[in-house]
Amino acid sequence: WDPASLQELIESKIYRPYAVGRERLVNHYLYKLDERRWLTILATHHALLDGIGYAEHLLTVCRNYEQAAEDGVVELPPELFPEYVDYDRLHTDSWETLSHWKTVMAGVEPLEWQTADIDRACREQQHVILPAAKWEELKRYCRSVGMTPALYWKSLYGLLISSVSCGAGEVVMNEFLAGRPKGHQSGVGCYYQVLPFILPRDLLKPETTFSELFQYVKQWQRNHRDHASLSILQQQRMLPKGRIGFMFNFIHFFPTLEFEGKDAPIRQLIPNAEGQVQLAIKVIGDDLHLYLDYDRGLV
Repeated sequence: WDPASLQELIESKIYRPYAVGRERLVNHYLYKLDERRWLTILATHHALLDGIGYAEHLLTVCRNYEQAAEDGVVELPPELFPEYVDYDRLHTDSWETLSHWKTVMAGVEPLEWQTADIDRACREQQHVILPAAKWEELKRYCRSVGMTPALYWKSLYGLLISSVSCGAGEVVMNEFLAGRPKGHQSGVGCYYQVLPFILPRDLLKPETTFSELFQYVKQWQRNHRDHASLSILQQQRMLPKGRIGFMFNFIHFFPTLEFEGKDAPIRQLIPNAEGQVQLAIKVIGDDLHLYLDYDRGLV
């Protein structure tokens, strides 16, 4: 196997799409490269494993292999994810949670958004790279005002939506969150959540200061932490029909992984947000990448 063929083989397994509901969503592959080398590939759907869960599962497989080869004894780690699933089933879309979010989203109205002939089958994408020096400067600013870069970009995204929409209602977007509870740092599973984030129109007036905006954004998750178990289906039902969806995603990626003693590049893919406008912020190495993803024809 030459390096190019190995790279092609690996990418064919880990970057292919999944037919959810019709095929396995996790696959282990084992290839013999020569008499002393073997290649193992773990390919999973993101719905089953988040980044931490994937790494923990792969490390567990490697540790078990080494342990079995040494003394034939394998000690499996405790399963933490079923506990999280049981909690989620018990609390998701409870009466208290639904009542809470219905009140919170009562002011959301359809946007007066100008559209051309929208082609939902074809996505457009704009990509901007913030160089390492500018990224470091931005992180210093965020530290000086006591907020994270994710909250900074979420605030600017809300301002962008507000500036190009004409409705009198509130600005709402869906946000990907890492929802690992305490004690589940090494859990093998997918702990991601998607929750609404709302900016009231009163906060988007010209006289509003950045300090006021940032303080509101910082408090949002804390104010709704006890009602985080809300399904995407219920979120869609609470939004006015015909409203364009907005997605926000802030992701950290490794730029490369070591393979065969060399750094192999990684294709950092973002979630498919078909039918929505998505701002995805990706930290790749020392640079910051901004992706604005939307349907063709959306003006």
